[in-house]
Amino acid sequence: MKIIVVLLALTTVPLILPVLLSKLAGARRLALAVTVVALVKVFDVNLANHAYYRGMSRSFDVGTVDIWLLCLVVFHVIQVRYSGFRWTPPQRPGLVSPVTGIIPGIPLYGAFLLIAALSIFGSKEPLFGWMDFSKLFRGVLLMWAVANLVRDDRLAESVPLYLLLFVIPQELVAASQHLQGVYWVPGTFTHKNSFAMSMNLILPVILAQALNGNRFRWFSLLAYGGGCIAVILSRSRTGWVMMALGAALVIVVSVGLALAKNNRRLLRFQGIVLLLMATASLPVLAVSADGILGRMDEDRVASMNFRNINNEIADKLAEENVLGVGLNNYVRELKEPVAAKLQVLDHTVVHHAYKLVAAELGYIGLAMWLMAMGGLWVIGLATLRNAQKTGPRIVTLGILVGMATGQIHSLMESDILRRETYFIFMALAGLLVAMNQREGLGGIPGTIRRFRSKVRWLASQVSEKPSIPSVSPPGSRYGLTPKRDITGIERP
Repeated sequence: MKIIVVLLALTTVPLILPVLLSKLAGARRLALAVTVVALVKVFDVNLANHAYYRGMSRSFDVGTVDIWLLCLVVFHVIQVRYSGFRWTPPQRPGLVSPVTGIIPGIPLYGAFLLIAALSIFGSKEPLFGWMDFSKLFRGVLLMWAVANLVRDDRLAESVPLYLLLFVIPQELVAASQHLQGVYWVPGTFTHKNSFAMSMNLILPVILAQALNGNRFRWFSLLAYGGGCIAVILSRSRTGWVMMALGAALVIVVSVGLALAKNNRRLLRFQGIVLLLMATASLPVLAVSADGILGRMDEDRVASMNFRNINNEIADKLAEENVLGVGLNNYVRELKEPVAAKLQVLDHTVVHHAYKLVAAELGYIGLAMWLMAMGGLWVIGLATLRNAQKTGPRIVTLGILVGMATGQIHSLMESDILRRETYFIFMALAGLLVAMNQREGLGGIPGTIRRFRSKVRWLASQVSEKPSIPSVSPPGSRYGLTPKRDITGIERP
């Protein structure tokens, strides 16, 4: 019955809701709010479910995110019906391309998806691979859809406030779970590590708004404090470290930007906020210090040995297969003799996200994935450096810090590849691209053009020969000109 309801929703809602949405004056604001709320809890129906498989995807999942994603695609098509459906630079009408790649016109995420698809054909269980491929494809489409939502400056400045629609429900759910006696609080997620990583992706944006924004500073600060408590309740050790790292990076960059502009008023406000943060953290640390220290020492040696064994298997599989063992086929491969030699159970999963990608897609796939994420960094750093407006700069700072914590966290946990966290990461990537487009910086191609112009300017400065000043007029020798000889008589 659930499958029938979902299929009916997939075929009817995306055809009706976008038409109604396009009639509203604040359609994009409502669409962004619904997108954020849809990521709070992913409701779906599992098709071809393999419940006992321990890979990143166990079924073809169809649910609320997919229905809303189709609505966004149809909504964008309706919005640009007079200018056409095309992936164009932001200076032209129509839809913008979120990541066009280091080489203009070649999407890096498209190349990554191509490598992932090719790896499936050589895998032992192609069905598992296509399950995960559907997740990857939907994430890239979500990034594109979100990148096209933010098309005005006022909405760009309000992005941190919309992200509170994700943070506040998570805080309420985490508090409820803690009061019910749940030891490892997962929020609305299936695992505590996914919950902590997802919160650390978004919390830096909220803190950046509290330190630099013009509106709802104190409310954002309170929401950030509640989010930090929720991460502490998750008891994710790496999540704690990444939360502290994210806060430190946002604070340092925010103070640095204020000093660069010599904004004394903002510096005084930031000083007051930091003093309040330090004061408020003392009772929290006093209450939870014993639990934090105990959790940091809990099964630490056994956990690291377990991770090292799985990393060794992943390295071996990556070295023996050019395109890896196939997308989402790592756990399936553990049934082979390579795992038996190392005496590892066949349901073990790698916690190192990059080693897992290398084992499943080979080093080529890993390189394409790193280049795709590197493209986002190129776009974000260009926005942070060249943005003229405060709103896009604040959002970009927070998203870049969140991405940094997520990518460092991925050295210890592979939750960034899990569906819920992956969707949040890609939605934030879309917002990062949108901030770049609002500033008219042209994404990666625009960054390349600015870099080339600077290189040409430097080359011209180096190659230009210094001119030697002369007391004589041009074209003369010893004060003589072509029209005047030594007698001083002017000749024709």
